[in-house]
Amino acid sequence: MQLHLETHFYGEAAVVDCSGRLVFKAEAQALCDRVTELLRNYRAVVINLNGVNATDGAGLGSIAACVEKAQEAGRILMWCELQREVRRLLELTGMARVLEIYNSEAEALEACRVAA
Repeated sequence: MQLHLETHFYGEAAVVDCSGRLVFKAEAQALCDRVTELLRNYRAVVINLNGVNATDGAGLGSIAACVEKAQEAGRILMWCELQREVRRLLELTGMARVLEIYNSEAEALEACRVAA
């Protein structure tokens, strides 16, 4: 199964719902490209990984690239609803310490509102 991305909007925030596998270069790059595009027009982007059941090195690289793009743009990037396996990999690699991770999309959107 490849990675599917669906975007919806809440005021100044965009939410990207991801489903499938965040693996291989092309799929991982698709997420980074979508986030980069959204960061140009939205103050905050929330990445909902609830539907992502697997990731690999390319997926982790994509996550790191997204964080870098958000920092360069001075924008807010949040992650939510991580599956256990994805969260575990982020914790093992130390990436969980540098990501803003929320348990639910609603929590992430509330944090966006408070940060405004």
